[in-house]
Amino acid sequence: MYILSSLLCALVASPPEACKALRGFYDAIGAKDKSPSFKDTSSTCCAFLDVRCTQPDGSPSPPLGQKEGWKAGATLTKIKFRGGTELGGSGTLPGALLLPLAGTLEYLDLGKDGDRSFSGTLPAELAQLTALQKLSLTTGKFSGTIPHQLGRLPALEKLTLLSKRLSGTVPGELCHRSDGSLRKLVLDDNVKLSGTLPPECFLLPTLEEISAKKTRISGTLPSRARCRGGVNSCSVMSPPPPPPPPPSPPPP
Repeated sequence: MYILSSLLCALVASPPEACKALRGFYDAIGAKDKSPSFKDTSSTCCAFLDVRCTQPDGSPSPPLGQKEGWKAGATLTKIKFRGGTELGGSGTLPGALLLPLAGTLEYLDLGKDGDRSFSGTLPAELAQLTALQKLSLTTGKFSGTIPHQLGRLPALEKLTLLSKRLSGTVPGELCHRSDGSLRKLVLDDNVKLSGTLPPECFLLPTLEEISAKKTRISGTLPSRARCRGGVNSCSVMSPPPPPPPPPSPPPP
């Protein structure tokens, strides 16, 4: 246990290390933040327009793009490409370059389809970003199968994978954690996905919604599922509450 904790601590990058890793990731995918802070390599990446950091005392973040105001110990927790970043070109997703952010990065959203056409397979390194709560990859032409290792992410609440080239079946490992936090699973537009939705997912007490529109997924569903338009778009009913404990026996 001590060894595991030490390894996780080693993966939690300090702000300068996290910013260096983030700039390396941006360079690899041809991304440029539109804030003046991007050109100033001495400036914190917490001022990037599509990045969010968390202050060590939980205080509100400075305004977007503001260079000053970040306290020592702030951690990079969110990358969401939405208009503040220029994206261009194509290529694979260099997941290994995100590993210095493991343990702190809670939200990774690489933009909408058309922003940048990532290709190749989904990198296995994504499963090592242990703090991820939301992962959204809707940006292009990922191929291959859905990595079952994503089921190891202990904090994952929402997983969105939209691509026209992912194939195979939905791995049941995504829902194997009985103590997992998965609430939403969105797999729309993966026209090569087939098979059935894993029954394990419907046993998760946290699950609220599964969406698999424009896929080849079929089959039957358990009674907890309530689907609109067939099996491909389902809301999931919460399990019934446990029965109340029996009354205590009267005192002798």
